[in-house]
Amino acid sequence: MRRFTIKTLKDFGYGKTKSMESVLDDEVKGLLGKLEALRVDHKGQVPMKGLFNMPVLNVLWSMVCETRSAEDDKKLQELFELVDKLSRATPIAGGILIPFPYLRFFFPKLTGNTYVRECNYKLQEYFRVQLSISVL
Repeated sequence: MRRFTIKTLKDFGYGKTKSMESVLDDEVKGLLGKLEALRVDHKGQVPMKGLFNMPVLNVLWSMVCETRSAEDDKKLQELFELVDKLSRATPIAGGILIPFPYLRFFFPKLTGNTYVRECNYKLQEYFRVQLSISVL
């Protein structure tokens, strides 16, 4: 497992200049600064909701298409909210659709299938735009 991890990280450029290592360092430094600011603002109690979204996304997105997003990007904040709503709307370990999947065709709004499809469509559109920007 260790050899696989090291080989995979090196394939993505870990250890080279201005590569994955520098991206990780930049994101960790930014996250630590944000944590310190939040600690001071909230008198020692740091709200954790959504704190790691941007750093993780920036690391992954830099591996995929070598771009970085700003912390105050409104479109990206909408994307985070959409993914959060989608994850809450999709039952992981249960729900009526597990034993009766055909109900989504007869009662799409009642089972939440319409909402999930709309969210998936919005996600696909966002990533199509992002990939077309990064390719150009």
